Amino acid sequence: MRATGSLPLQPLLECLWPRGAGACRTCSWVHVMDDISCHALLCDSSWFCEEVDHAHSASMRNVWLSLAVGLLAVATAPASLASSTVTTSIVGRLVDAEGQGRAHETVVLYAWPNNDVLRRMKLNDSAPLTPIASASTGSDGRFTLSPSSQALVSASDRFGNVNADLRAVFADGTSQLLTSTGLKRSSDQVNGTSQSTAQVGTLHMSETASSARPTQSVALPNAPSCSTVYKSDLGNRGVWIGGHYSTKSSITHKLVYSEGATSTLGIGVSTSGVFGTFKASGSAVASSTAEESYPSSTGLQHDYTYFDYGKYALTCDGVPISYSARVRYFAGGAWTYAPSAAPAAKYCVPQASGSGFTKSTSKAYTDSTGADTSGAIGIDLSSRTGYTSTAKVTFTFHSASSLCGTNGAPGSTTPLRLVGK
Repeated sequence: MRATGSLPLQPLLECLWPRGAGACRTCSWVHVMDDISCHALLCDSSWFCEEVDHAHSASMRNVWLSLAVGLLAVATAPASLASSTVTTSIVGRLVDAEGQGRAHETVVLYAWPNNDVLRRMKLNDSAPLTPIASASTGSDGRFTLSPSSQALVSASDRFGNVNADLRAVFADGTSQLLTSTGLKRSSDQVNGTSQSTAQVGTLHMSETASSARPTQSVALPNAPSCSTVYKSDLGNRGVWIGGHYSTKSSITHKLVYSEGATSTLGIGVSTSGVFGTFKASGSAVASSTAEESYPSSTGLQHDYTYFDYGKYALTCDGVPISYSARVRYFAGGAWTYAPSAAPAAKYCVPQASGSGFTKSTSKAYTDSTGADTSGAIGIDLSSRTGYTSTAKVTFTFHSASSLCGTNGAPGSTTPLRLVGK
C-alpha cells in the first residue's frame, strides 16, 4: 500500500511533529504491520506517523507514555541498483500523559528467536533475545534506533519475518517491555531494493520504572541479557484469515492463502502465566508454509486456518520478567463460517456481467478476536492478513453488479473488506 506524491504534512504529524511543519517534496505511504490504525509516511527521507489513539491496558500505575515508532528499512539508492544499501531506522517519541517528551530514556530493541527457531524448540528449551539496537531519547523525547540490515537479516526467518521486543532500560539494571512488534522484510530487501515497516501506538510505563533515572545510552554489549524458555504448547488455534461477501447469488468469490502468506497475530502477556491473567499486548508475524485454497462462495464467508501457539517465560539478567502467549508456527487446515450479515460497504464500483476482480494488494483488516486462544489463556487475540500476491481474493460476476469496499474503493489501498452487490 504505497502512494507517492506531494502531500501536505500538517494534518498528519500530530504524534511526532508539531503543527506548522510545512510540506515536503516527496511523500510515500508504507505498509503498517501492527494492530493499530496508524500509517507511516516517508517525506524527504524522514519518517512520520499519523496520529493514533490506541491504549493497551496495564495492571500497574497510571503513568502513560505515548510511543509512536516505525521500523523502517529504506533503500538509499535507486531500486534499479541491486547493490543499493539498506538503512534501517526506528523513529519514535516518548511522551508522558500531558504530552511532554520524556528526555534521556534508554530504549533497546531485542530480536526474538525467529519463527524457524521457535518451531524447533522443545519444552524447557531456552533461547536468547538478541539486542540489535539501542538509543537514548533527546530532550523532546524523540529517538532513532538503527539496527543494521545484517542484524535484521540474521534475525529473520526464511520468509523474512522479524519479531522484536522494544524495552526501556534503566540505570539500576531493570528494564520494562514497551511493546512487541513484527515486521515483514521483503525478499528484495536483502539486495537493498525495498522497505518494510511496523507501527506501535500508545503504551503504558509503570510509575516505579519511570521514576528510575536511565543511563544516557546503552552500548549493545552492556544491554540486559534476556532469554526465553518454551514452557508449554498451547496447541493449534483457529485464526481468522479473511472475510469476503456477496448479497447476490450470481457473484462467486474465494480466497487463496498461499505458501509464504503472512499474518500479524496478537500476543498475550502475563506476569504470572496463569490462565485468565493474560492481556493483549503487541503482535508477531508468521507465514504459511503451504497453500490453503478455500471453497468458493456465493454468499457470506469467513475463512480460517490454524497456527500453533506456545507459552514462553522471559527472564532478563536471570530475573523472571513475564510470560507471553504467541504464535509458534503455521499448522495448516481450512474451515469456513457464514456470518449473519455482510459488513456495511458504501465505496462501490460497477462490474459488468462476465467480469472478474482480484485483490492482491491491500491494507489488512484487523479482527481483534480473530485468534481463538481463549481456551488456552482466557482471552482471544487479534489476527490480521492483508491481500498480497500470496493471500488474494477473487470475485467473478455472472450478472451486472457492484463491488464495494468497507473503507475505500475496491481498487484503493484501503478497501479493507469487499462486498459484492
